[in-house]
Amino acid sequence: LESRLKTGMKPVYQAIQAEIIRDVDDHFRDEKSENAHWAPLASQTIINREKRLKSPKTSRGILKDRGLLRGSFLGRTKTNNQVTALQARVGTAVEYAGIHNFGGIIHVGEQRPKPGKKALRFYDGGGNPVFAKKIKAHSVRIPKREFAWISKKSKDAMTKIVASQLQKDWDK
Repeated sequence: LESRLKTGMKPVYQAIQAEIIRDVDDHFRDEKSENAHWAPLASQTIINREKRLKSPKTSRGILKDRGLLRGSFLGRTKTNNQVTALQARVGTAVEYAGIHNFGGIIHVGEQRPKPGKKALRFYDGGGNPVFAKKIKAHSVRIPKREFAWISKKSKDAMTKIVASQLQKDWDK
């Protein structure tokens, strides 16, 4: 045990980090928070996604449109793996992660066409294109879709990881 305290617990932290990342992956796959399934996508979001993807009825799921948020968690790749002898870090630097995890209201400023464009294009509830010279500033409510939580299954797995390492150290 004394040698473990001197050298740190990097292998344990690596295993814990891997367990947390697996757990977060499960939350994205199941589209579920600790106590409930995530709110469904708004019908307008589905319409806009189908038009953008040019594929009717295509759905990659909630919070999985491009996979950027899910794939952004630290530890996912060796280049952003943050484990030391004293700690493991798991998180994301994606700026919109918090609003999706906790929910809230975002304020969208007035929108106008990009230079050289005559109008903005979006789609109405029937999937028909609508063009506008500007869209007034407005607010949008983003529902809470909690993905950054640790399940009981993962907590139990992490307890076993630590207990197993301590047993190995005591048996030395």
